[in-house]
Amino acid sequence: MKYLLLFVVVFIFAWHWRNTRRADIAKRARKVHPSPKPSADPMDMVQCAHCHVHLGQAESVQGRNGQYCSPEHRALTES
Repeated sequence: MKYLLLFVVVFIFAWHWRNTRRADIAKRARKVHPSPKPSADPMDMVQCAHCHVHLGQAESVQGRNGQYCSPEHRALTES
């Protein structure tokens, strides 16, 4: 019976030591690799006049009838 009690005490000690060690490792990893910060200026979104896909205004192609996702869609709609 005393060996069973000794085994339980050793098991609890090892389990506690392992969990605290994992928490410390995770904490150090978060300090080394901080999460990226979002960009300061959000981008305006526009919708393609041909396929209705939403994309950033800086990535769009301007046409006579609105914004397009590619020159091919601009040519298809404006021809």
